Amino acid sequence: MEKTGTKLVPVSLYTYVTHLHTKRGIKMNTNKKTHFFKLLAIPAIALVTASFAAPGVGQASESAPVTDNVFTALPERSLNESVMEPGALTPPPPPTLYYEGFASSLMASQYLVSAYSNLSTSGNSSLQISAETRSSASASQSGVTAGLERWTGSDWTEFGSTRTKSSGIAYNNLNYALSVTKGYYYRIKSDHWASSGINKESRTIYSSTVFVPN
Repeated sequence: MEKTGTKLVPVSLYTYVTHLHTKRGIKMNTNKKTHFFKLLAIPAIALVTASFAAPGVGQASESAPVTDNVFTALPERSLNESVMEPGALTPPPPPTLYYEGFASSLMASQYLVSAYSNLSTSGNSSLQISAETRSSASASQSGVTAGLERWTGSDWTEFGSTRTKSSGIAYNNLNYALSVTKGYYYRIKSDHWASSGINKESRTIYSSTVFVPN
C-alpha cells in the first residue's frame, strides 16, 4: 500500500515494483509485465500443488482417536457361562497351566531326564493312565507316582488311589486302566523324581483333560 498524506492507497505488486525501479532511474519494460507475473505464479502453483499432494498440509483432516489402552481386554467368562458338553454333569474346567520353563528345567537337571503322562479313553467307562520317568546314568534311584483327578465343577479332587513305581534303573513307568463315573472331566497328576544319595530332583506335571460322556 502507498501512503498519500494520511490515506493508504492499495497498489498492485507490479505497480509498486515499477515505482521503485523508476525512482532508481531503472526503466522497466512494460512488455515484461506478463513475464513478471508468470514468474510470481510458479511458486504459488507449486505451493498449492504441494498442499494437495501432502496429506494434512493446507487442509483439515480427521485423525484416528487416541486411546490409552493398546490392547483390548476380552470380557472374562465365568465357569458357569462356559459351553457344556452334552451329558456333562459340571461345566468344563479351566485350561491346565503347565509351569513356565518346564522343558528347560529338565535340561538343566542332573538326575531327572524326562517326565511324561498321558490320559486316554479305554472302553465305554474307563480311562487309560500312562506315566513315566527317565533318569540319567548318574542317578541311583528314580520313580513315578500317578493318580487320577476329577473336576467337581469348582475344583480338582483325587479320584481313586495313586500308584507308584520306583527302582534303581533309568526308566520307570505306570500303565493301567481305571473305571470312572461318566459325565465328568478327568486328568492325571503325576510326580516324577530321580536321586543320588541325599540329592533328589522332582517334578509334578498334569496331563490334558479328558471328558467321559454319559
